[in-house]
Amino acid sequence: MNRETGEKERRAILLARQYLTVSGERDAVVRSLCGLQAQYMKNVHHGLRIRCGSLPENWGEGLVKTWTLRGTIHVIAEADLPLFLYRGRNHFLRSVDRLGDDEFVTAERKRLFAEEILRQIEAGNSDRKRLRDCCRTLGMTEREEQSVFNPWGGALRALAEQRAIAYRAQERKEFCRCPDFVPMEREDALREILRRCLLHLGPMTLRDLAYFLGKPQRELSALLEPLVPSRLIIDGQDCLYLGELPDNPPELPGCLLLAGFDPLMLSYEKTENPFLPPDFLRGIFTMQGIVHAPVLLQGTVAGRWKRQGRHGLVTCFRSFTTAERTSVTETVQRLFPELKSVAFEEN
Repeated sequence: MNRETGEKERRAILLARQYLTVSGERDAVVRSLCGLQAQYMKNVHHGLRIRCGSLPENWGEGLVKTWTLRGTIHVIAEADLPLFLYRGRNHFLRSVDRLGDDEFVTAERKRLFAEEILRQIEAGNSDRKRLRDCCRTLGMTEREEQSVFNPWGGALRALAEQRAIAYRAQERKEFCRCPDFVPMEREDALREILRRCLLHLGPMTLRDLAYFLGKPQRELSALLEPLVPSRLIIDGQDCLYLGELPDNPPELPGCLLLAGFDPLMLSYEKTENPFLPPDFLRGIFTMQGIVHAPVLLQGTVAGRWKRQGRHGLVTCFRSFTTAERTSVTETVQRLFPELKSVAFEEN
């Protein structure tokens, strides 16, 4: 294909590479996309389902949930623990996310509770609430609990960073012991992550890579050199990729219902995301850090959607034609046949 192309063709390529118009197997999807952000497991399930076609009931087997890219929690393949928990990483750790002193608890007390947590998990008591109750029986105070069971990490994250535990990939908050593994060296791990990005998220700019990985452009630029990425000029922007690009990617689909925190939204700098018109940015990315589930029409964000009990609700960022409303309704009903109706509202 030409080394210069437009955004519409780039969107078609990216939808195919991110398994949204060409489906893939679960493991390939999870590993190729460098995991899926997992504040809410329903988003992970939906993000995989629209990429894989269907998922078995035990879809989380062989996957774990832990803190990886940008210091945020992701579902990844268990086999990729050495890659994402590479040696020397330090992803935005707070004092409560380490096993030393912090404002709520002493290091000695924190280690006491951490050892109890490990003992309980090894004994099969892996539920987060039960672990908290066990620590309370050891005298953990409400103040100490603010550190040990901090909702954004705490001692549980400290143990995950030490490669001891991870969440199971499921809705219920349970932990498992990590298998023994040797973490990859920092440079080797980051280069492998970059390789996956350029194979499955590219063509993308260096600015996109820095945004997605939470790393400085200068550091990434040096790591990229041995990969010798190909370059593609898209509307004047220098985009990078690896592998062969399809000459005739599948056409842009009429309607796609993405997941909240979907990789298609998080893989590209949000103010330059090729799928997200700037006027609609705050309709998807909130100031509180939530990334809503987008409605894509012809490869462009036009609204967002959510389930409300037994009904679907679509928020339109612009006027939808009758044909577009029909397409969205049919897509919702195909994905969620149990829903009784689909309602539309203006943003």
